Amino acid sequence: MITQIKLIITHFDQHLTVEERNLISIAYKNLTNNLRNSWRIVDTLQQMQESRATKSKRQLELIRRQRFKIEMELADVCRDIVQLLDDQLLPASSQGEERVFYSKMYVSVRPAAQS
Repeated sequence: MITQIKLIITHFDQHLTVEERNLISIAYKNLTNNLRNSWRIVDTLQQMQESRATKSKRQLELIRRQRFKIEMELADVCRDIVQLLDDQLLPASSQGEERVFYSKMYVSVRPAAQS
């Protein structure tokens, strides 16, 4: 979904309809929520593994690698939407509802994109 909306923005028009704006917002929200949930599960596994008396260094290292991979993917997704907002959507937006919508999206993902 994200790819399709980005194609529309890039090749056709930077002014999205209300439905298209909602679609891109929901698509990014679903993607980030899935990654956040995955991160929570891996974090819990890591804590459980670290608290065991007989720690498996191999398992702990694999868990840490997966956690790092998820963190990088989440940061990439956040940077992607921030770049899309910065470069195309906010500059082309009209005053009013459209600009407010994009500004709210920007504020909600900007802190995660900086890390």
